[in-house]
Amino acid sequence: MESEFLKMFLIASIICLLPAIYNLTVVRFGKYFDEYITNFCDECVVGTYTINKDKSVDVKGSVYIKFSKVKRIPFKFNNVFGNFHIANSDLTTLRNCPKFVERNFCITNTKITNLEYLPLTIEGNMVFNDNKLLKSLDGLESNNTLGTKSFDDGLYEVYLRSKQIDDILK
Repeated sequence: MESEFLKMFLIASIICLLPAIYNLTVVRFGKYFDEYITNFCDECVVGTYTINKDKSVDVKGSVYIKFSKVKRIPFKFNNVFGNFHIANSDLTTLRNCPKFVERNFCITNTKITNLEYLPLTIEGNMVFNDNKLLKSLDGLESNNTLGTKSFDDGLYEVYLRSKQIDDILK
């Protein structure tokens, strides 16, 4: 009897979770994910892009994500051989930002609260402007590099333009 009850409970639980599992599978792993990436990149990439086997995206050109309701970049950018800009967005995390940006990395007027998931290498400037919820510089690590010098070398070409920055650095 107890075994039968457990079996019924598991079946009911799975049935309740099926819509969420199905949506996650279709969007993340299904045959439509490449189409989703393509549509997203067609809107925000100036240049060419390649969807890699791991579903990350390399860009020869620049990425501009503007006026978006996206709270999180929906797939991983790998290398961007140009600029990477996010502006006027509901973005709350830098997760899925590229690991390498050849030019400038600019985040303006978003809802991010820290710098976690910052690219490992940014060969241009890093600009954060009007991110009113930015409360922490966590994520700005010694292994991040800007141009040819690392942060350990004392190079801070980081532009943080916000009234909150003085409070963060105190």
